[in-house]
Amino acid sequence: MAYRVLKAAYAVFLVFASLMLCKESVAQQSPKKGVASKEIGGRVSGITKDYIAVVYNVDEAAHTEHEVLLPFSKDLALDHAQTLDQIKVGDTVSVEFEEDTVSAKEGGKVFRRGKVVHFVSHAPKETETDVLGATQ
Repeated sequence: MAYRVLKAAYAVFLVFASLMLCKESVAQQSPKKGVASKEIGGRVSGITKDYIAVVYNVDEAAHTEHEVLLPFSKDLALDHAQTLDQIKVGDTVSVEFEEDTVSAKEGGKVFRRGKVVHFVSHAPKETETDVLGATQ
């Protein structure tokens, strides 16, 4: 009798162990998704009807800058501007975007979509100097 109980317990253990291994295997193969709302601000380096490129984190000493290209979502909202045509290269903006992260065993992918573009200020006007005329 004890032998049968021990045999049944062993069979139950094997079933649960195999289920746990299958569950772990499926979890590793299926991608995990995460959506985060983020915001980035900086100088516009390019803009079209579908995308905006923003330069942020400029380090003058090291002569480096970081740039992000954000495609617009279909429900894009503008703040302090009526149309995208009013935003020019060099203007300062802040962009709210959604970042969808899909991570899988082979590697992850990040998808970004701009949701709201906040116009902050126009590009600074460059002053013209007559360098050659100033030395005379």
